[in-house]
Amino acid sequence: MVSKRINYGKLAITIESIENKNSFSSKKAENNDEFLIINLALKNNATVQTIIFPDEEIRIIISNKIFPLENYKFENNLDPAQESRGYLLFTIPKDTKKCNLQFGKTALPKTNTELKF
Repeated sequence: MVSKRINYGKLAITIESIENKNSFSSKKAENNDEFLIINLALKNNATVQTIIFPDEEIRIIISNKIFPLENYKFENNLDPAQESRGYLLFTIPKDTKKCNLQFGKTALPKTNTELKF
């Protein structure tokens, strides 16, 4: 269990576990790749509704290369105090042991968190 906490604006994000797999759902990883699944919990600590756009705001960095989010499953439109659980899915090179998980819109400052797995 990883249990790493990230504050992204008013969202409290907890990384609960990280998995590397050769297949996810019915899809198999190609060539020298594997799937990185980051299981997480989110909580909106704002007093207003908060919306996160995962495809625009979440990515990982491995050896200075950006790996975009391939898929996700969690509620991304959160009312005040609302919680959600789900996952982030990335395709990464096999045998990767660490990455930087990055939250933030492309042109704005980012929140970086190093993950080792």
